[in-house]
Amino acid sequence: MKQSDAVGEGVVQGRSAPRDDLLQRVREERRAGARRYVQQPAAGPSPAARATGGAGVRRRLGGRPSREPLPPLAVVLLNRLAYGPRPGDLEAFLDSGPDDATRWRRHVEAQLHPADLADDDCDARLAAAGFTTLGKSRAQLWQDHHLGNPEWWVRVRPLLEVERATFLRAV
Repeated sequence: MKQSDAVGEGVVQGRSAPRDDLLQRVREERRAGARRYVQQPAAGPSPAARATGGAGVRRRLGGRPSREPLPPLAVVLLNRLAYGPRPGDLEAFLDSGPDDATRWRRHVEAQLHPADLADDDCDARLAAAGFTTLGKSRAQLWQDHHLGNPEWWVRVRPLLEVERATFLRAV
């Protein structure tokens, strides 16, 4: 008995013909569906790109430029390097140098050395909060808040004050 006789009609290399047809149709549907969502690039430059010469125009998914102009470089940098510019940050950034490269370099250097930044507002908020453990050394914290098995609220006070001070600094 031959193998082809044992397999019978409608079976091709271990798969049935109706199943192969179904798989083929599913594959074709997936390809057609994927093609519907892929944006083809525009044939030529859009009116917005022609009006600006292609410079300073945002590109959307698929390569089509939008009509919105790009924001100034200072805004882009402050949005990406921080949580966006606070009131006065944009002016301070623009006043920090003659060109964008110098301004950017000085801004990054200032962020890398926070002890050099004057932050009188934050210092005043921390002083007004009345934190008692922030200025203590590790030895003082260990002695005052761990040794002798103090009450729970005394033991966790340094943690709570650091947490609250962190929020005050972030605002």
